[in-house]
Amino acid sequence: MKIKRRKVAKKILKTYTSHFGFSEPYKLLIDGTFAKRALDNKVRIDDQVKNYFGKNIKLYTTECVINELTVLGKQLYGALCICKKMEIYDCGHKGSKMAKGCLKHIIEKGNEDKFFIATNDKQVSSFANSIPGTPLVYIVGNTIVLDKPSENTSKAAEADLRAATDLTTHEQKILKQIRMEEKKIAPVLHKRKVIKGPNPLSMKKKSTAKEAKTGAKPAEEGESSKNGNKKSKKRRVKLSAHAKMAVLAKMKELTA
Repeated sequence: MKIKRRKVAKKILKTYTSHFGFSEPYKLLIDGTFAKRALDNKVRIDDQVKNYFGKNIKLYTTECVINELTVLGKQLYGALCICKKMEIYDCGHKGSKMAKGCLKHIIEKGNEDKFFIATNDKQVSSFANSIPGTPLVYIVGNTIVLDKPSENTSKAAEADLRAATDLTTHEQKILKQIRMEEKKIAPVLHKRKVIKGPNPLSMKKKSTAKEAKTGAKPAEEGESSKNGNKKSKKRRVKLSAHAKMAVLAKMKELTA
């Protein structure tokens, strides 16, 4: 089961690394609800996160989260101790906002700092899902889960993929021109390349035994050469009118 979850997580991570600029070390932004759920369910955040995402990940919280847990008192003292072990991200609020408002403010402009939002708060989760390119992490039972990309994230990833693969109007015109030129000119060049002389054996005349000994071979070679020249002339291919026009137009275009 653990192997399957890791494979799923790896696939989800690829969406964020390929389309939204996420890279290692990954950054996990933790709030009080996540820390409290981890404490209640005996989840060792540091160990599980590294097993799930890989070792190259950093854990963050904010002063606003720390301040809110401090104000709430003894019932959240354990969660406070967990969050104090995290690196403090400078949210700029200096503890003046509620944790929900703080996390929302950090990601509302498109999650520019590329955070994974670790929360079990439904309001924060819903807001994170509304911002394309914002991965959500939560705890179910004693397991840390990386949520599948939200609908908004999936749409943004698809749009990014189309933008990377679609040709511009100018590129489409060039491609069309190249294909037209290949259709008109390539067959002519192909025929010129494969011109061959006739098979000498196919041109061999009946001869007596005496003629074969004396001069049949030179005559045969000469005749083959002669017929070979005639054959070459027959295989010459003239450009059609529309092909000539295409070539002239292209030359005019190049010299303009």
